[in-house]
Amino acid sequence: MAGSQVSRHPERWRWVLGIVGVAVVVIAVLSFRVGECIDYVPEAGAESFCTSGPAIGVPGAWVLVVVSTLLIGYFVYRLVRPQPPKAD
Repeated sequence: MAGSQVSRHPERWRWVLGIVGVAVVVIAVLSFRVGECIDYVPEAGAESFCTSGPAIGVPGAWVLVVVSTLLIGYFVYRLVRPQPPKAD
């Protein structure tokens, strides 16, 4: 009887780690930004400007967000779904 009281869902921590891991990777990747500035001399008649964006590019950022959202959704589903009873 004591063996059945240990933990009903011992693998749940894996899904929590998966959620945290995906979130950390997304935050780390999206926090790196690149940029460039174009300076024109006043005699050229053009204005100087600067641009910046994610290091993986805007399309790469969208792919990362979509894939990570799907992964986190799957991990949450696995975390909250009812577990079948284990046969002793």
